[in-house]
Amino acid sequence: MAKENVYMSRKGYEKLRNKLMELKSTRPELSTEIEVAREKGDLKENAEYHAAKEALMHLQGRIATLETKLRNARMIEDENLPSDTVYIGASVGLKNVRTDEDLVWVLVSADEADITEGKISIESPMAQGLLGHKAGDVVKITVPAGVMEYKIIKISR
Repeated sequence: MAKENVYMSRKGYEKLRNKLMELKSTRPELSTEIEVAREKGDLKENAEYHAAKEALMHLQGRIATLETKLRNARMIEDENLPSDTVYIGASVGLKNVRTDEDLVWVLVSADEADITEGKISIESPMAQGLLGHKAGDVVKITVPAGVMEYKIIKISR
């Protein structure tokens, strides 16, 4: 299986690492739940046992996913990226050409995305349409709502 780099900020990395530690700390609780449910008798018809086993399998999968992301993580170091071009980690000031509305998006990894904080995933259609462009460029971006046209006003890190 090919190793896929996961680009993220130091803050995003720490957030994932803390989440991983939190998930790992809940593993003993689930193991105890399984043991308690197992003691209740016939495992074929024991719903508590099956629910606890399923929860443990889900937890193990989530832990494995986070471990892989952290193992493949590549820190975004601002000094290595041009400040005049839209890349991951950039804060991009935009003007909607049609409505004259101003907005600002920060392009982050999918794990760091939070629309309420103005952070969008670099995998989103909006970010994909902005990547590689410079301040002053007018870009047409196809989003689920249709084609949007934005002028890039400012790029900062």
